[in-house]
Amino acid sequence: MRVGRRTEKTFATRYDASMAAIPFARERGARLFVHYEGGEIREAGTALTDELMLEMWKMVYDDHHSNAD
Repeated sequence: MRVGRRTEKTFATRYDASMAAIPFARERGARLFVHYEGGEIREAGTALTDELMLEMWKMVYDDHHSNAD
């Protein structure tokens, strides 16, 4: 997670980074951008609903992959 050119913190997964960055940006009234490995950049929402949707997606993803084993 970067603020300007300064690295604030690093995370093991994109999910962990997003779950930290959403409230961080929301509390500061900042815009949040997600950078993908291929260089693509997209703006992400910082509303509480965006955070909850990410959490729900993770639960469904984890459930689906645990059932596949």
